[in-house]
Amino acid sequence: MKGEQALEVLLKGNERFVKGEHTFHDLLKERLLTADGQHPFATVIACSDSREPVEYIFDQGLGDLFVIRTAGNTLHGEDSFASLEYAVMHLNTPLVVVLGHEDCGAVKAALAGGEEEQELLHLIQHLQRNIEVEKQGSLLDYVKRNVRATIKRMLSKEFIKRKVECGELMIVGAVHHLASGRVEVIEVVKHD
Repeated sequence: MKGEQALEVLLKGNERFVKGEHTFHDLLKERLLTADGQHPFATVIACSDSREPVEYIFDQGLGDLFVIRTAGNTLHGEDSFASLEYAVMHLNTPLVVVLGHEDCGAVKAALAGGEEEQELLHLIQHLQRNIEVEKQGSLLDYVKRNVRATIKRMLSKEFIKRKVECGELMIVGAVHHLASGRVEVIEVVKHD
């Protein structure tokens, strides 16, 4: 499957989610089929927010998606990039989606600043650099900035750049709208 096809599958699944028309997933069958290995067709970098159940949002089953979840859907630190490298280089997923969402608490915290414990402060400072806090624009504007900054950081990694340049990887930035359920694509990076 190519990146464009994978994106089409995800967006059709999202359309089912928006309409409340989920596909029936036989979890016992899917569990047995995936017990010996995984072959996801896409990687999704999503927020840890409990309102962001990625497999539901895209109406996918077990083994379909490789999901990396962090507060603020950002890649920060060796572990995050190691997970991405595993998905792209070893599982050969042809699509990576960076999925932000409305009302993101991590982005709100970055905008507000404030005193936090050391680990959370580290994340907030990273997000502040991502979104270039100017106190202008809506929270959704800053969520989109964060998605684009995460894509930019990904493209600074040689293994990502090579996969995109040879047409083996497509990267999509998107935002999930909580009330409607709809995923809005805001950026596409692929080899022309």
